[in-house]
Amino acid sequence: MRTEQEMMELILGVARADERIRAVLMNGSRANPAAPKDHYQDYDIAYMVTDVDSFTKDHRWIDVFGNRLMLQMPETMRWPDNADGHFGYLMLFEDGNRIDLSLVPLTVENLERYDCLTVTLLDKDGIVPVYPPPTDKDFWVKPPSPLFYYSCCNNFWWCLNNVAKGIARDELPYVMQMLNGVVRAELHDMIDWHIGTQTDFSVSSGKMGKYYKKYLPPELYAQYAAAWCGSDYADVWAAVYTMCDLFHTLAVSVAEHLGFTYRQEEEDGMRAYLRMVREPKPPDQLTDEQRARLFPIILSNYNPAWPQWFAEEKANLERLIGAKHIVRTTHYGSTSVPGLTAKPTVDILLEISEDADLSQLIAALPAPEYICLNPPSMPSPPPHLMFIKGYTSTGFAERVYHIHVRYPGDHDEVYFRDYLIAHPEAAAAYAALKRELRQKFEHDRDGYTAAKGGFIREITKKAREEQEND
Repeated sequence: MRTEQEMMELILGVARADERIRAVLMNGSRANPAAPKDHYQDYDIAYMVTDVDSFTKDHRWIDVFGNRLMLQMPETMRWPDNADGHFGYLMLFEDGNRIDLSLVPLTVENLERYDCLTVTLLDKDGIVPVYPPPTDKDFWVKPPSPLFYYSCCNNFWWCLNNVAKGIARDELPYVMQMLNGVVRAELHDMIDWHIGTQTDFSVSSGKMGKYYKKYLPPELYAQYAAAWCGSDYADVWAAVYTMCDLFHTLAVSVAEHLGFTYRQEEEDGMRAYLRMVREPKPPDQLTDEQRARLFPIILSNYNPAWPQWFAEEKANLERLIGAKHIVRTTHYGSTSVPGLTAKPTVDILLEISEDADLSQLIAALPAPEYICLNPPSMPSPPPHLMFIKGYTSTGFAERVYHIHVRYPGDHDEVYFRDYLIAHPEAAAAYAALKRELRQKFEHDRDGYTAAKGGFIREITKKAREEQEND
């Protein structure tokens, strides 16, 4: 590898030999007296030139710097950012050295815009301003305002709900982007502020936190390192909780130093949600309020796939229970009426023979896939068992079923279904009623059902009368 002296002689030699280059500036880590020194440091160089275009017409002029492993020219790529007219060559050489070279139009404005980490290496015309001794002061951690502190805390905790939902849905790319792109950014802000409070805000934590190991106590840095994870969801959960613990420690400390109040209730609420998602209770073990929130009233436009969903579940029930015990299986409810707005729940009337063994039937539809809401220990008119399917610990599955088990009979629900199919105006009125009630009873399933009762009874009565008069 070429030495620093050799590289500097090369960079300055090219500049001295070219009349178009009037000054050479250096910034970045090699100009920073506080930066650790090693042979991986880039040479961040600016050639102040009279004519940028004359260089960029033929890029072969940069071959003078050595044999390259790779070249990047940002201004020729997707999102160029050169409002000042500069052009950059990022060059990685076979010997491991790297030069980030910018050709910058020679203007007073461009000369004056350089930051506190700028050193003049060459000034042919005496036109470069006298820059102060290089310091990284402009990059020191700044104290947060109350708005920034509280926003950081709120967003850290809030966005963890997205991470948890992504894990539950097995959406790994979303999980990783949200955890490492959004949540971790808030953690980094809090780490920076903690370092600032411990150093009187007189140091830089480095680009992307690269000096965290230097400024954090060993136990906190070990905790930070443990907050990175692989793709296994158990590891992701472990990293999430490690981040939560670390953020709490840092945020409380920063609040104490700056006279802020840490909002513990935000943390408590999100930790409760994380537990809910990671260690969910089966739907039949939830409180009424939890169940109402997890399974709200949802209305959907008619889905032509619903009859097929019914047919597939009918075949499934016959396989599990045995066709010999089933007298008739009927699709009813709103999903059975073509074109009707409905809760996306397929209602099934399963009529069984009177000699069927109920205990065997219940055993044939096992939990947690099927949940029996009113087993024989909860008496109802025999046999009227009700099973639900598609109710998971994290909400509705793609397909949801209500399976009503009864003895054969003349059931009102079938009359109601047939009337709506035959009378589109009644179906439209029913849809309008449901949309209205959904606004009022989104999280009150019993209230929603009861409020529809009058309409259903009226239509059922009409249906029976119409049937009798035929």
